[in-house]
Amino acid sequence: MVNPEEVIAIISKDTAMRSRDTRRAIDDAIGNRRIRSVSDEPQKSYIILEREGALTVYSSPIGADALRKRGEFN
Repeated sequence: MVNPEEVIAIISKDTAMRSRDTRRAIDDAIGNRRIRSVSDEPQKSYIILEREGALTVYSSPIGADALRKRGEFN
């Protein structure tokens, strides 16, 4: 479960791949074992959180727009 107060960004996979800084943050989370996949299905989005003073990333098969609407993260 994600605490909405921890959410920094919800972004599409395509957007993440185009942004050098975002890609670097995701790679850093992977290197520090702070990435979680919520499904074995192909990723469509990333949820970037600040948790325990560090970035944690969740990958999701649900699109970023749908996640924002579901969680009312606007």
